[in-house]
Amino acid sequence: MRHFPSMALVLPCILATVSQAKAEITYADQLRQMTDLDRLWAAPKPGERCIQFSSYNRTSDMGPSMQEARPGWPEGWYANNDRGVYLRAETRNGEKEYVHADVEGPGAVVRIWSANPSGILHFYIDGATEPTWSVDFKKLTSGEVKPFVEPLAGVRGMGYNFHGPVPFAKHLKITCSHDDHHFEENIRLYPKDTAVESFHPQLIEQQAERIEETREMLLNGPALGKVEEHGREGKLAMDGNPADPSEWTEATIPLEGPLVVREISVKIGPDATGKLDYPNLLRRILLCVELDLRRNIRVPVSDFFGSAPGFKPYRSYPMEVTEDGWGICRFPMPIPETATVGLVADGPLAPIDYQIKVKTEQRELPGDALTFHASWHLRKRVRTRPISDFRVLNAMGPGRFAGCGLNLANPSESWWGEGDEKFYVDGEKFPSTFGTGTEDYFGYAFADPSFFASAYHAQPQCDGPGNAGYTCLDRFQIPDAVPFQERFLFDMEIFHWQDVYVDYATTAYWYGRAGADSGLPYVPDYDYRTVDKIEPQRILKVPGALEGETLKVRSVTGGTVETPWAGYFGQWKWSNRRQLFWKEGKPGDKLVVDVPVEKAGRYRVEAVFTIAPDYAIVQLRLDGKPLGRPLDFFVPHVGKPGTRLNLGTVPLPKGNVPLEIEITGKNDRAVPQHFVGLDYLRLVPVEDSDGTAE
Repeated sequence: MRHFPSMALVLPCILATVSQAKAEITYADQLRQMTDLDRLWAAPKPGERCIQFSSYNRTSDMGPSMQEARPGWPEGWYANNDRGVYLRAETRNGEKEYVHADVEGPGAVVRIWSANPSGILHFYIDGATEPTWSVDFKKLTSGEVKPFVEPLAGVRGMGYNFHGPVPFAKHLKITCSHDDHHFEENIRLYPKDTAVESFHPQLIEQQAERIEETREMLLNGPALGKVEEHGREGKLAMDGNPADPSEWTEATIPLEGPLVVREISVKIGPDATGKLDYPNLLRRILLCVELDLRRNIRVPVSDFFGSAPGFKPYRSYPMEVTEDGWGICRFPMPIPETATVGLVADGPLAPIDYQIKVKTEQRELPGDALTFHASWHLRKRVRTRPISDFRVLNAMGPGRFAGCGLNLANPSESWWGEGDEKFYVDGEKFPSTFGTGTEDYFGYAFADPSFFASAYHAQPQCDGPGNAGYTCLDRFQIPDAVPFQERFLFDMEIFHWQDVYVDYATTAYWYGRAGADSGLPYVPDYDYRTVDKIEPQRILKVPGALEGETLKVRSVTGGTVETPWAGYFGQWKWSNRRQLFWKEGKPGDKLVVDVPVEKAGRYRVEAVFTIAPDYAIVQLRLDGKPLGRPLDFFVPHVGKPGTRLNLGTVPLPKGNVPLEIEITGKNDRAVPQHFVGLDYLRLVPVEDSDGTAE
């Protein structure tokens, strides 16, 4: 059999028995569903589901009530140590495998994400006792296994992503040869009587042309058939009474169904001065879609198109903002009877140019066709302590959840997004999707502030420095849209490393019955929607500190040394916002750094080290002399750096004096990472009784 050159990356496997019965859903159909936006408005069949397996902290299984039983306990409903958690361990051929997912079919894997993939992923299809497909975890999710290259797979903002499909008719089990991962695996399930063509590696070659067609469509956007374009342009202004809706200026396009809106495009500006305050202007103007006098969409323009507040250019499969300022939405919008699409200025607004275009396709619609909804929720000055849940959507069914945009105002460089996503479907008491962090839901990792945009997710804006300022994120759930029959509830945890106030705004994209309710508060008035200036926080710098990140590394016997920026851990933790961070070391490894001493003498040595669940026990030696006993930097949750330690008084010569840090082990409760983080040292001269230095 001929193989793609990259199939050398795929390990030998033993194929599961493939059913000879004609499949109702073939592998080619699975590929089509990755780009089929019309599937989103089909009413879900009983038994359709989309679930997620992840490495979330199982302490949360006890539910939110246990937080009340143990007030102040750092774990519980908002537990955050979600690395290296799996269903169970198994042994095959004398080697351990760690089970990520185990589920009855029929269904398909449609998304795999990890922050730190390693080892070999094994897919056991339909009860096979040997892997049907074994593949390098990191290479698969970084786009190195052809033909699953961008945008089917790739690294975005330090997050590793793979979008399947890997279908199965009866049963699926996913294991990995390594156990130390953050991971999320989304699985689409079909009604039990659905015949699905199960995955086997030959399908990759057999469907190579279809895979390439899917990839090209995701890159270029959905093809439009025979459409009619409706347009309107002019000046949008508001001089009347904002409290009186009859005086609002509207620019609307009436539509007569049955039809499907294939594309909505909007461009605002310029104004009379030729300048635009885009953040506030595009929060002032609302995009509105009404079906039979029922409002399906009422969202500020910048938020609707997934690029609030700055309207930065990006491109995804269903949404885009172009370099010349057009917002484009390609989510299909069935219109059974009548509708209006337009712009509304609901507050004082000087005359501003606008253009709006709507492309429609005439077609008959089934009686149970769902309609498109976009629901916006803004809360300002939300305090991040205690940790809480933010309501993204509480929709009544039937329907499908198709994605979310998030805009956040953060006054701190430190990381704001440890919060997990939680989806409750049809009255679930515990969510069938429980995530591992906000950035993980959006497909990136480790608070990376860099721009990225791909077919299903994007970060168009992150102001910085670090994670300070405004951040905008999008996740479009096309192959992993979540069907629901009765109710869909989406909460996102607000989990910031600091106790600060943030502005939090989300746009939920979903399909439901015309007039279905989002369960969210009404869109607030224009004067609450303003994009406010964010005052930067003061940077802590300890007087007289020898900052760890400035100390020259003389030698290290194992692992690597970095000086990470404070955006992930928090500027409130470290002097000068950084630390000397030693990772991947093991017991017995030693790190030696130079400590500059300006004048020979006796000094009291003070130090601050980072404490966390995955930090090591170390022995310190300065100029060859032990500084007390080994120090244990474990705490059960990430906290501020430990208190300033007095390491004793020692005589030191002038010049660069070696400080040796040796890893001696770890606390029995610590995650086995053996991290070490030095914030700063202080050398305090010790004086004689007559006031002179010894």
